[in-house]
Amino acid sequence: AAPDGVTVVGETGDEPLPVCIDPTKLRQVLMSLIDNAFDAMPDGGQLVLTTDEMMLRGPRFGDLDAPPSGDYVRLVVSDTGEGMPPDVMARALEPAFTTKPSGKGTGLGLSIAHGAIKGAGGHLGLRERPGGGTIVEILLPRAVTRPGEDAAALLEPPPLHVDQSAE
Repeated sequence: AAPDGVTVVGETGDEPLPVCIDPTKLRQVLMSLIDNAFDAMPDGGQLVLTTDEMMLRGPRFGDLDAPPSGDYVRLVVSDTGEGMPPDVMARALEPAFTTKPSGKGTGLGLSIAHGAIKGAGGHLGLRERPGGGTIVEILLPRAVTRPGEDAAALLEPPPLHVDQSAE
């Protein structure tokens, strides 16, 4: 359940988007990102989860770490929280880096998420949200399936609990 004052919005298409990643790892990545977003909104805010398809043709925005050209499923986790200063954002994917107080986190969440996505041939990027907050964009290779076949995972809208009292 979302914390008091946090509204969760899912913006997804009607069709599942097949991707090549272990479903347990994908769930772990999403839960880590959602937990971080909730922590960044102690006074409430909005968490938006979106999925769509994307054709990538060459590096985006000069990103040398970007995945190769191809068809991807894009998953975006966006919050209206406190955001990250540039020096924190630059280190956020490093193992054991955390800004949380002792006992509130290991600093492994984003690092593990990054490793899981990269291990699946994808990309995880962070950027500042205009007006405050953070945007995490995940690109995963779109699975090519034949009729009747299942992909390693189907990226479906996660079960959402929307807090109607915040509206």
